[in-house]
Amino acid sequence: MFCRSCGKKISPKSIFCEYCGEKQKKINTNKINKTSKHIWACDFCGKEFKTKLESDKHEKTCLENPINSKKKNTSKFKKIANSSRIIWFLSMVVFGIVASVLSVSVDKNFENLLSKIGLISIFIVGILAFLSMCLSFALHYSFTSSKGKNFLSRVIKLILNIIFLPLVIMRNLGDSLFGFFILLPMWLLGMFSFLYFFGFVPTSRSVSGNSMDPTIQNEENVKMYGFSLINKIINTPQKGDIVIFSSGRTADNQGQINDYIKRVIATEGDQIEIRDGYLYLNDQISNEPYTASARSTFGGLFLKECKKNTVPSGYVFVMGDNRKRSKDSREIGFVSINEINSILPVNKQSKFNDRQRDASRDQDGHGLPSFNLDDYYLKINKIRTDNGLKTLKRNEKLEKAALARAKSIVDNKEVEKFGENDKGKYPFEKAIRDSGYSNILTGEISTTGYYDAEELSNYWLDYETKKNLLDKQYQDTGIAAYVGKIDDCEVQVIVQEFGGYVPPNYSKSTIDSWRDVVNHLNSIIPSWENAKGWSSMNQEDLSKLLELLYREKTIASNILTKMESGKWLTNQESQSIDEYNSLANQSSALANKLNNQ
Repeated sequence: MFCRSCGKKISPKSIFCEYCGEKQKKINTNKINKTSKHIWACDFCGKEFKTKLESDKHEKTCLENPINSKKKNTSKFKKIANSSRIIWFLSMVVFGIVASVLSVSVDKNFENLLSKIGLISIFIVGILAFLSMCLSFALHYSFTSSKGKNFLSRVIKLILNIIFLPLVIMRNLGDSLFGFFILLPMWLLGMFSFLYFFGFVPTSRSVSGNSMDPTIQNEENVKMYGFSLINKIINTPQKGDIVIFSSGRTADNQGQINDYIKRVIATEGDQIEIRDGYLYLNDQISNEPYTASARSTFGGLFLKECKKNTVPSGYVFVMGDNRKRSKDSREIGFVSINEINSILPVNKQSKFNDRQRDASRDQDGHGLPSFNLDDYYLKINKIRTDNGLKTLKRNEKLEKAALARAKSIVDNKEVEKFGENDKGKYPFEKAIRDSGYSNILTGEISTTGYYDAEELSNYWLDYETKKNLLDKQYQDTGIAAYVGKIDDCEVQVIVQEFGGYVPPNYSKSTIDSWRDVVNHLNSIIPSWENAKGWSSMNQEDLSKLLELLYREKTIASNILTKMESGKWLTNQESQSIDEYNSLANQSSALANKLNNQ
């Protein structure tokens, strides 16, 4: 017979179980059919059977058997475990949808429609789906694949399966194709989405452009962390963080929206201002060792020079580290936190520390020109030499003219007219003449901003000013920078003047025509001179005619001499051509009058 408490087999005559000590209940034999020759009864419930085989078989499944009672306790878990694959799949789908919704950056319209409470609700649904996914999967392997008979061991196994779920999946890959092709890929995808969603998994992003030099160089790959909507609510960007964002304001000329990578300079409540090449943060010059060069920040369409602005709630102000090569908040305005899709926190930028410069003396140049003249002349002449051109000679008179022009631009508030072909109240031609410099060709380039010698020379090469810098006809140059104030705002104006001589290239027909003029005058003047004293000719008109012819000859001879010697005509000589034409008309009319007398 079997013990009614522990289920172990004991002697039919035992009063107490030799294993657990439980007193054994006597079977009521009065219920047994006395007419049967052999009676077999269940030791647990007393049910009778005709054969011992039937009795033993019943005892194994009898509900009064303690072992079967424990199995009854786990049956509800088995039912759940048997359907765990469906639960796991549905939970995974829900989690994937939630993760996708929360991982995508949203624009302002979506932000207004979906409140923070709604976002948190969706997030909670995702967490519950993730927990259901883990629990159902662990139940499956704890109550369907286990062969143990102890309920406590199954519960312990369930807990361990939840903790080490990836290892459980790997261990049971061979159980079914379902586990290999569906469960494992979806688990890995879910875990990656979960970790990326919270910003634990970095992804490599390729950077195009030089706006973040020297921190991040062109075509460099940078590991960035995902920045989901939950991050945007509980973990806003901090000053110094590098972020990637996109919006309609980052679209190119074809309407393609691009990702911009910039550094967070100011956050909610910060006051920003750009003045004299420096960034002022809350009325203090900001220490920026990560920038490409000192005193390199200038205003733009959104944040103009010397105009203070405060960052509103939910926004940040961003700029590139290479201030002169970056389109950022100075042009496009504040960036909404919801427009940010990736972030590299400042505490994870240690790999870039060796690219920073010493910024301890950045403020030494406050109010002074930003570049050294000697260095600049060396730079531009190297550029000309590299392009197969002769070097430019530094000319003090042209430097004087450049300084006068720069000061005039500031004093007359003509900075905004740059690029409008407006020569201003003091044209550069006059400034050059007033300096005492004279040459055949003259030219000028100008700009505003704070540059060192190398930056300025490279800046000229990026725009139409390159033509002047690389013009082979110029031999002389002079540059000057003037720092002044316009409406109490410091501004630096840079002006460079050019001068050069080009040998004239008169055509043969032009020279021949002037030679013919001189020869003609030489041939007719003696004839008119012989007419002096003729009574038949008005001597007063004759004297006037000869006077005109003598002047014509002088002008023509001077012009012919200059042209034959390959020299440029002076302004006075050029103007004398008009005088010659007028004299020729007068002499011709007067000659006709005298010939008709």
